[in-house]
Order: sequence, then structure tokens, then C-alpha cells
Amino acid sequence: MILKTRTMRYIELAIPSFWILPIVLFFSMQIISIGMISFGFEILLPIAILIIITSAFNSFNAVYDMKIDIINKRKRPLPSGKIKPREALRFSYLLYVLAIFLSLLTLNIELIIITILNSVVTIVYSLPPIRLKGRFLLSNITVALQYGVFPLLMSWSLYNSLSGFPFFFGFSVFFLAFSMSFTKDFEDYTGDKIYNCRTIAVAMGPKRAHLFGFFSIVLSFVIIGLFSVFGIFKGSFMWLLLILIPYSIIYFKFMKNPEIYSRKLLIFSVFLSLITVFLMGIITVSGF
Repeated sequence: MILKTRTMRYIELAIPSFWILPIVLFFSMQIISIGMISFGFEILLPIAILIIITSAFNSFNAVYDMKIDIINKRKRPLPSGKIKPREALRFSYLLYVLAIFLSLLTLNIELIIITILNSVVTIVYSLPPIRLKGRFLLSNITVALQYGVFPLLMSWSLYNSLSGFPFFFGFSVFFLAFSMSFTKDFEDYTGDKIYNCRTIAVAMGPKRAHLFGFFSIVLSFVIIGLFSVFGIFKGSFMWLLLILIPYSIIYFKFMKNPEIYSRKLLIFSVFLSLITVFLMGIITVSGF
């Protein structure tokens, strides 16, 4: 019973809900790579690596965000005392080593390099003195790389050389993930402000940051539309602009009371990203 309880605490520390986004992006790029979704044996290690690095990222960040989380998320494993910081650190390091070890088993040089880069980027996000988390916009770029770019690169490297990676598709997904990452900053605003963590919400103030985040999301869809208009993307990508209609309505509804709705806005934004990127993959292959 004790072992089961401690296991559940470590799973909670890993935040399994954050696994969904990189996995969906992995399969979206797989559609582009081979024209279909495949659940063959070859995807097991890359999917495991994505899940493990995401878990390591969340666990490692929780250690260095502990003071902030005491204010924002008191029920999390570290602020509540369910897990000690040194235990979380050991857990994180173990996961990073395991991810790199699994990448070596693939015998895919590009995938191994991606795994190592992914690990390094997520570590310096939290680790002083670099700590990208506290640096304006760099924290959002890191999150966009982790949840947007690295899953695409890993999926593509499984079937193709990175030299042929669809750059414009990757850029579109990166900018969309970058824009959506702002909604995460609103959730942590109170603690980040107290400890002078210069997220966009702290640097610009909640209201201006909300507007900046919204127009950034609109711009990400406009970029996708322009790539379609100029023939860079083949297919009816302009239809994706319709997603902005319900998103705009809900976004401004949540803006009226960001303290209460910040978590719901984050969940809705992630859901929107999943649908958008998955549809981008289908449109790219089908040419519809």
C-alpha cells in the first residue's frame, strides 16, 4: 500500500496530462512522413522517450519552482511535502538518463542527438544560473521547443533524414505552441510576480499580456493562412482560420476574470493546439 501511494505521488509529479500534446504532435508528423498513423513496434521507444523527458522536465522544474508553487499550487507533491526536493531531483536525473539510454537503443544518430538536446533544453529551463524560466520570452520559446518542435523532429527522424524536415510546417507549429504557452504564464502569475520571474504576465501585466497572447495566437493562424496562399502549404489550410471564431469568444470570456479562468484557458488552448496541428497533418497529406 505504501509503495502504491509513493508511486502515485511520483506519477502526479510527472503530470501525465502534459504527455498528450507531444504524443499527438508525434503522430501528426507521422502522418506527413508516411501518410498514415502507424502503431508499429518502431514507435515504442520514441513515444517512451517523449513521455520520459516530459516527466523529467516537470519533475525537475517542480524542484526549482517549489517556492512559487507553495503560492500557486500548494497541493502539488513538493509544496505539500509528499515528496522531498532531493527525491524529486533523483527521480528527474534517473528519467533523463533513461531517456538517453533508450535513444541509444534505437541506433538512430539523429534521434539520439534530438533526445540529448531536448534533455539539455529542459534542464536549463529551470537550472540556475541560466534558468530560462525567469527570462522574458525565453521561457516561452523553451516550452514551444519541448511541446512543439522536439516531438516533430523525433517523429520525422524515425522515417526520414532531418535534412528534409518540412521547415515551414515546423515553424508554424513552433509559433502556435509559442503563442499558446502564454496561457500557462497566467496560471502562475501570483507566485511568479512575488519571486520576480519575468514571464510575459509579470513583465506586461495580466491585461496587456492577455491581449498580447491573443494577438500572437491570431498571428500564428495568419502565418498558416499565408503559407497556404503563397503555395508553401498544399491544401485548404485557410479553413483552419475558422477555429479562431470559437476561440476568440471563449478567450475574451475567460479574460473577464483571469484569476478564476486561467486554468480553463490553458486547457482549452492546449485542446485547440491539438486539433489544429492534427488537422494540419491530415490536410498536408490529403491535399484537401
